[in-house]
Amino acid sequence: MTVQVGHVDINSAFVSFERIVNPRLENRACCVLSNNDGMIVASSKEAKALGLDLGRPWFELKPHAKRYW
Repeated sequence: MTVQVGHVDINSAFVSFERIVNPRLENRACCVLSNNDGMIVASSKEAKALGLDLGRPWFELKPHAKRYW
């Protein structure tokens, strides 16, 4: 029996989906948080340039986010 495994890497997929729903997010730093613990699960390239990487919790980011609201 041969097992085949496929892997698709979609760069910042959840951010791309959010930008389809809300086009105002284009060319802006954007992060998508998980439902249960508020961790970043997807970051746009603009957010990554600001150091907002995967796995960071919202409570660490909230003070910085207010500068961009």
